[in-house]
Amino acid sequence: MKRKILSAVLVMAFFAGVFVPVRGADKITEYSLGTTVSGTRSEDEDAWYSIKIESDGFYKIFQRNTTTNSISGGNMDIYDKTGSKNLFFVQDAGYDIIPHNFNELENAYIREYAIYLHEGTYLLRDWSFYKRGGVNQYTFKMEKITNPYGEDKEPNQIAADAIPLAFDTKAGGVMGGVFDDGKKDETDFYKIDIPNPMKCKIDLISDRAPVNFAMLNSKGEELSARWENGSIFSWDGELIHAWDRITKFNKLMDKFELNLEADIEVAGTYYIRLDTAKYHEGYNTPYNPYVLTVESGSGTPIEPKPIDPKDEILEVAIPGEPEGKLTALVTEVGIKFEITPNTAKFGYRIYRSTDPNEEGISISDFPLIEGKFVDVNIDPNMTYYYTIRKVISEAGFDRETMDITPEVLGDPSQKIVLNSGRIIDPPKPGGDHTKNFLLMKIDEPDMLFNETSLEIDPGRGTVPKVENGRTLIPIRAIIECMGGEIKWDDPTKTVSLFSGEASATDFEVVMTVGSKDMTSNGEKKTMDIAPQIINGRTMLPLRFVAENVGGEIAWVGSTREIIIVFYTKAL
Repeated sequence: MKRKILSAVLVMAFFAGVFVPVRGADKITEYSLGTTVSGTRSEDEDAWYSIKIESDGFYKIFQRNTTTNSISGGNMDIYDKTGSKNLFFVQDAGYDIIPHNFNELENAYIREYAIYLHEGTYLLRDWSFYKRGGVNQYTFKMEKITNPYGEDKEPNQIAADAIPLAFDTKAGGVMGGVFDDGKKDETDFYKIDIPNPMKCKIDLISDRAPVNFAMLNSKGEELSARWENGSIFSWDGELIHAWDRITKFNKLMDKFELNLEADIEVAGTYYIRLDTAKYHEGYNTPYNPYVLTVESGSGTPIEPKPIDPKDEILEVAIPGEPEGKLTALVTEVGIKFEITPNTAKFGYRIYRSTDPNEEGISISDFPLIEGKFVDVNIDPNMTYYYTIRKVISEAGFDRETMDITPEVLGDPSQKIVLNSGRIIDPPKPGGDHTKNFLLMKIDEPDMLFNETSLEIDPGRGTVPKVENGRTLIPIRAIIECMGGEIKWDDPTKTVSLFSGEASATDFEVVMTVGSKDMTSNGEKKTMDIAPQIINGRTMLPLRFVAENVGGEIAWVGSTREIIIVFYTKAL
């Protein structure tokens, strides 16, 4: 009766993960990796060995046990170096190489299993579960081996350390390995670039326990509920991933399987998070090797969903850029684009088309380097389709062979879809002319002139300021970009702006510091704010300047940006 009660207590303690035997712990023999150890002990005794693990990895244990008067085999636990914490029970935690069966030819229990250990010092305990007074003869050997499922790459417990995953390549890993302080490694992250909408299949096979699977977007936000059927939605609410899940225990393979059939409808970088599920109540398996494969369906793209021009899409992910996105904003003077983060060494290409089935033409001759651009060469009330590609390598020219090396581009993004709406076009000059833009931001010293970054007030760092609701700015560089000239009369504190040879229109604008009165081509006008001198720089009200020198202006409140569009003559 006492023996039955003791056995029940041992079973309960084991499954609770708190079983800490002490028999024989004061008799510890040092063990060297790769050596074979044999010994004899009573079933009521334990044999203890200490081992130092020099490096993380898989270790194979061969175990052979015989007894004189019972059919009880031997078990093996692994403890921390103090012997006070049972890290895991090998017979249940190991990856079986030879099943734990009784070998009638050898009259012994023989088993080989692989476990994953981190660097540190451990104690090994050979013991018998049943205590029947018999004598147990044991033999064991421990040696380092390669991962049966492939190399386990560490660290990858957080998204920042995610391991890149290639299509149609198996990624072998381990969760639940323990450190010598008892801490466990129970989460692995992978990341995969989806270059274009495609069909793919995700296969996950684990050995000792089910594995929780989750997919995350480039921001690290979870897109799916673990272990549930459903759909994955992007952070802007658009469906990007749907699947049918089949989870099963394969008795033939003695493995757990998870199969996801997926239609990836939005290109971009995604993260896969794996973590160990509970094997049974109250017990997390401490060692769980797995293999993960993402098959691309032979790279077969899925048919994109028809684009409804009424449904505007103003933000898309950039293929090949883990965090990259392209954002569009419709203004009264053109379409403003912003690339964040702007990390490509050779820039980006944005293509414009009026046909949803065509990529169209690049909106700029040179790749976009600055990360911002305004497409001003568009017509009002038109639906446009934009795509972005990362420039992988620049075009080149060999002077000896006279050969041109073409530019190499990344995969195209999903299409941005928008309607240009009411576009205000500035006055056009006669003859050949060019449409230009200036983009600047409140409290920033630089501006973008078409594709070139310039200082607003060269060498002085002056920035646009807002006074009483009006934007004040040093105007010289802006007027020069528009083809004009500027003169300053110090005694009268008067600023005169003149059209130049390249200006689209003829203008002469005169303003005086401290006065709201101005003249434009001889006509007297009144401003609602006067030019000022701030920190020694003459600051003019931008609105009244731009509207009187042939420019159209748009104000982007959300980003505090100003866009001026104007024509210049082709000289």
